[in-house]
Amino acid sequence: MPEDFRSAMRRVAATVSVLSTELHGRRFGITVSSLASLTLEPPTLCFGLHRASSFCHPMIESGWVCVNVLSQAQESVGRAFATPPASEARFHAGRWSIYEARGRVPSHGCIRLPLLADAQANLVCRVTRAIEHGTHFLCLAEVAEVAIRDQVEPLLYCDGDYRQLAFPADNGSLLRVRIDGASHGGE
Repeated sequence: MPEDFRSAMRRVAATVSVLSTELHGRRFGITVSSLASLTLEPPTLCFGLHRASSFCHPMIESGWVCVNVLSQAQESVGRAFATPPASEARFHAGRWSIYEARGRVPSHGCIRLPLLADAQANLVCRVTRAIEHGTHFLCLAEVAEVAIRDQVEPLLYCDGDYRQLAFPADNGSLLRVRIDGASHGGE
């Protein structure tokens, strides 16, 4: 059953994100494809992390995570944060800055998180729960702040590899589409 389940899940395409956190002045990060929105009120995300991951416990202890949603141009960042060893060297991939909030998030003092510049979106989140299940934690994180980029070109993961969506050129005209042998659309 586990292999059948794994094979079935390899057919589910998912957006690739890098989760980042900071604890005691050290940065930690990991690539995930298990990110999903959970609720709009309050804005909450959920994602799974292996209990043995070097990222999991620092994130839980710090209580904060930045979700950096990768664009197609950031495949190398996704690969760097998915490949052992987990170390500060991972942060050489991509352009990183430090998100620092003093008093912007009520009752939480100073928050410092690594933030990936030019990500599709950056979501600063407070980790509210980590529920143990089997080999993983199911993590719930309430969104405190969001930054988004205008262009939407997500990096995807499917069948064990990174994928890209093909976006039509924006030339101001309607595209012709063939459906069941008939041509539809305009120019």
